[in-house]
Amino acid sequence: MRPHPATPPMTPLEPSDPRRIATFDLRGRLGVGVLGVVYAALAPDQKWIAVTLAHAELGRDQGFRERFTREVRAMSRIRARCVAPVLAYDTSGERPWFATAFLPGPTLDARLRTQGPLPEAGARLLAAGTAEAIAAVHATGAALRNLTPTDVILTPDGPKVLDAGITRAPDGAGASGTGGMPGSPGERGPEHPRDRNGPEADVFAWGVLVVHAVTGRPPFGTGPAGEPAAGPPQDGPDLRDVPESLRGVVARALAEDPAARPTAEELVGLLAGEGTVPRTAEERAALVDALIARDRTA
Repeated sequence: MRPHPATPPMTPLEPSDPRRIATFDLRGRLGVGVLGVVYAALAPDQKWIAVTLAHAELGRDQGFRERFTREVRAMSRIRARCVAPVLAYDTSGERPWFATAFLPGPTLDARLRTQGPLPEAGARLLAAGTAEAIAAVHATGAALRNLTPTDVILTPDGPKVLDAGITRAPDGAGASGTGGMPGSPGERGPEHPRDRNGPEADVFAWGVLVVHAVTGRPPFGTGPAGEPAAGPPQDGPDLRDVPESLRGVVARALAEDPAARPTAEELVGLLAGEGTVPRTAEERAALVDALIARDRTA
């Protein structure tokens, strides 16, 4: 049987890389992050998948291993059209790993850097798809905790959120796993730090993401490192270039008071122009499908 035709762009395996993980045949590297190495692999059915193998030093960190186990199990329960599904995982070995479907397409970050902001129709699809993904995470009782342009893949089938909720590396390695705050100040929301990991903070991060996607800049400007800055509440977000079809719902998502923000479920309904809130995964997925079909034929 021949490999799946959509061969991922990959770099060769290094001598120290494994050649096989469980039933998956590793063929190359897709990238390296603070969590681990991401490999392109072939599943037994010859479809391409992505396998994330934690760095060896993280595997020796018992606190990280416990968080990884807890969160990858939570990821495997998420049912959403716009979340990369977890296909398999093992957290008992020397180096924990998980496998997801391979997603063809650039990250939103790469798209913004190479081609600039999304057109209005593309931004609506991004907004609806990422809201659907967030709602699915919230339905499991968890919070996403991180949503930036590097966490979203723009596939031909619509936006997909990567590693929804998976723990980042420990503090000192650029992440949130041991009590550090995920995201930059401009992505987290202005509420008290103890509240910044909840559903309302995810909605705020969603608003920041959508503004960045459609205007090319975060709503509160950027800080010294080029990251989204936390703007003074009295200034409010800069929504001048946000299309009218998105401005109202984005403004609500960026409300200073967390209680004034819509839920992720409400976001999906608002973006789809529905008067009701989609309560089930099937209803939310159907609304995103309808929005994709409408905008692609517009």
